[in-house]
Formats: sequence, C-alpha cells, structure tokens
Amino acid sequence: RFPILGPPMPPILFSLLARPTHSTRDGAAIRNYHLLRALSERFRVRAFALRAPHLSASDAEYPSDVEVEEFPQSGRSARRALAAAASLIAGDAYSPRLYRSRRLAARLREAAGAERPVWIVAHTYHVAPLALGLGRRAWVDFHNLDSEIWRRTAETAGSAPVRWFARVQEGRVLSVEGTAARA
Repeated sequence: RFPILGPPMPPILFSLLARPTHSTRDGAAIRNYHLLRALSERFRVRAFALRAPHLSASDAEYPSDVEVEEFPQSGRSARRALAAAASLIAGDAYSPRLYRSRRLAARLREAAGAERPVWIVAHTYHVAPLALGLGRRAWVDFHNLDSEIWRRTAETAGSAPVRWFARVQEGRVLSVEGTAARA
C-alpha cells in the first residue's frame, strides 16, 4: 500500500505590507494587490499587513488565495507626531519609525521560525527592517525612491518647518534605502 499523495505544497513566501492591498483603491494598494496575486501563482503567500485606523474593512482586499494577518496601528496624528519626534531625537529616518509595530515584529518572528519562508518580501523600505532582521532571503520592493520625494518636498513645501524637516529626512532616508538595497 502506498499513501495517496497530492500535488507538492508550494514554498511559502511572507509578504510585509505597510497597509492593506486593494484591487481598485489607489496606486500602491492596487500594485501590491496584483503583485500578491502574481506571487501566489508560484508560492503559498502569507501577508502581514499594518492597518491604520482610518482604513475600514472595505478598504482592504486581498487575492483569495493569500493568507492574511492584519495588525492595527494607533491613530495617524499621534503616530506621526511620535515618529517625527523620535526621528529627530534619535537621528534616524521618520518613515520606518512610522511603520514600526512590536506586535507585527513578534508575530513575524514566530511565524518565520515555524514555517521557514523561502522569501520575505517587504513592500516598501518602510517595513524593510522587519524583513531584513530575520536572517532569511529578503526582497525589498522599492515603490519609490522616497529620498527623492523628501528632496522635492524640501524644495517646494509651503512651510519653512516642513521644508526643514524634509531636508533632514532626505539624507536619513537615502541611508535607509542604501542599507536595505545592500542587504
């Protein structure tokens, strides 16, 4: 007697998202939705997504064959103010601080230890430190060069404090982008 075997299980890939995907909501959400759909054709995909409180359940849509865990974030205003202050005090980049989540980091470590993903995809450099810190093969998907966006903001913002903050962030973000690309 031989056991009946089904098709082999595809390798598992973890996807880290700074916010939920959606097939029609906005550019990044649409892009990530279709990227997950394409990845799920070759991998078993587990998505770990942060969800800001201003996003409702209808603001999130994932491909049907993607396993999803969402992690709520605190309110935008408080999170932004804390991330900005911490960035200025610590001398590091604002954006990765804005998307930090202890709960997500702990859950990701636990899941990576149990399932050993073949890839961890960070959708933007904002969540790249989570992917890069696990000792697995990681891919950081740079949707934009945010250092360039910060540079443009420093040149064009209507308020002097915003221009100053953007000038400070440009170099810091460039450093984070470089570190993530090299890793």
